[in-house]
Amino acid sequence: MKNFLRLFKLVVINITVLTLLGSLAACTKGEKAVENPDEAKAVINLYPAYTEENGVRKWGLINAQGDFVVQPAYDGMEWQAGSRWVQIFVKGVEQGQASEENSLFTPQERFKVGLIERHSGRVILAPNNLAIGEFSEGLATVQVSEKKSLVIDEQGKVIFETEALLGSFHEGLVKFQQNGEQRYGYLNQKGEMVISPVYLGAGDFSGGKALVMLADGQQALIDMQGEVLCRYNFAQVKGMAEGLIGYFDSVTGKWGYASPDGKEVLAPTFAYVDNFADGLAVVAQEKCGVINQAGEFVIKPEYNQIISLGEGYYAASQGDLFLPNPKYFAKAIFNPEGKQITDFCYYEIGPYQDGYVSVCDGKATYFLDQNGHEVKDLPKVADLGRLEKDGDLIRAQFAEETRYYTQDGSLVWAPQASHKFGNLRLKKERYQPGWTVVSYYPQVEGLQNVALQSAINRQIREAVENNLHTVETEDVEGSFAVDFTEDYLLHRYGDLLVINYQGYLYPVGAAHGVPTARYNHLNIQDGTFYQLSDLFQKDAPYLERITGLINRQIQEWREAGDETIGLESFAGFAGEPVYELTPEELKIYFRYFELEAPTAAGIIEFAIPYGELSDILDTQGALWRAFH
Repeated sequence: MKNFLRLFKLVVINITVLTLLGSLAACTKGEKAVENPDEAKAVINLYPAYTEENGVRKWGLINAQGDFVVQPAYDGMEWQAGSRWVQIFVKGVEQGQASEENSLFTPQERFKVGLIERHSGRVILAPNNLAIGEFSEGLATVQVSEKKSLVIDEQGKVIFETEALLGSFHEGLVKFQQNGEQRYGYLNQKGEMVISPVYLGAGDFSGGKALVMLADGQQALIDMQGEVLCRYNFAQVKGMAEGLIGYFDSVTGKWGYASPDGKEVLAPTFAYVDNFADGLAVVAQEKCGVINQAGEFVIKPEYNQIISLGEGYYAASQGDLFLPNPKYFAKAIFNPEGKQITDFCYYEIGPYQDGYVSVCDGKATYFLDQNGHEVKDLPKVADLGRLEKDGDLIRAQFAEETRYYTQDGSLVWAPQASHKFGNLRLKKERYQPGWTVVSYYPQVEGLQNVALQSAINRQIREAVENNLHTVETEDVEGSFAVDFTEDYLLHRYGDLLVINYQGYLYPVGAAHGVPTARYNHLNIQDGTFYQLSDLFQKDAPYLERITGLINRQIQEWREAGDETIGLESFAGFAGEPVYELTPEELKIYFRYFELEAPTAAGIIEFAIPYGELSDILDTQGALWRAFH
């Protein structure tokens, strides 16, 4: 049996260190604009961009005119708007196996990471590493291998080397984990040990103090010499910010806030507390709200989700408490005084950057100011996603596509993805009728017969639109019933073009989604779109024959000990099956639940050699002759 669900993703490893945190998914702290002081002097002349040919995406850097200065050669790039550096990824050749502790490896490839600078395009660190942290206090930590880490400066110079795993620098110290043991200590900027690795958990320093977990499991506050300033008798504590520490009281089963010396400041009455920022914190009782340091509600606890947007602004939604992903619900923006400044009409928001915030209302993406008013002199794009100020340009992210615009909204660069089969060229297009529904599809280019090209492209797009019509559903409260994403692969056999659409359908609120697969088979010479029946002689009982062959394979798998399929036998097709034609065989596909198989089975494939259908094949028909 062949089971597949192809995944397209870049594996990135983060250097992680145990932190003392609690969480409630419904109330979340959102991402913020770059606030690192090391970025304040950033000079950004170059912008990550890519080419995509035959399904392969390669990344380089363009200038503000949209021309490549660093030619596309990297397998991936990651960066923050406004950052001076970009992480560059290349596929490695080392072999390894994935584990729960180390997810670095994909089944067939391994990625290594380096750094490139955005002013000159100079590579300051070659992509030979497992992970790179963000610059902090002029230094970045680099995990070269499982037993080697570096600290580099902004020019890529190695400051020191160690066998320990490192966090990031805060107030001149970096936490480290030695030899894979769950013991943490601190090094200074020269790599000298300042505090020995004696802690079960360790936080970053702030104001000369850090939260740690002592060897006996008790949580405590230490100074920069490792002296214990206060031991806490709380069941759990979380990050210290603005002079307050969140703590969990095991008697009440609630969270409150305490001073660094362990004295109660706000009684434990909350189901969740976040760290304070700008004098405010997200908390939850039965619902989420925002309080000041006196414990007064600035935003009343009336919302099921609240996200920090930075600069004292928040986004709140009235969606389902048990659906923590905020993308599914319309949100409103609240200012630092707790005043609602917009309606509940934005599905994507923020973060705030210099007083401006990107919003998407499901029809267009644009900027609002600090009063919630649309900013007319910044771009407004009739597409769905996010805009960010990045250097002198505006970066747009729409689904999987990156674009750049000038400040006045002129397009500087957009990707041109295509696929070539000899003289046949197909460009990649996107159809997105709703915020949570998107499908990519091909369009033919360059045919001498313009009418034929138009007819082919119209049929391809109509097939996409018809397929998405059943999943483009919004419920009565303005949230979304489904989340559906679909991409495609292309194959050409003679005059037969096969479009393989692969998707994932998530019914919002379900425990998991389901993979989807569908195929178009078309003749590039005359534009004919084929059905499975076109492969067989007229009135041939092809569905009955295929059913019998599928049942035979199910029985053979069972006899071999494979009991993935729960059905004793397949009863037959109610309509046209999902099928794929290759030069050697016919493939029939089922979603796992159609055959009472477990979720992990994904899409189940049955391969039927043409020799087993030879007596009913129409080998003189147009379909067969198109690819034989």
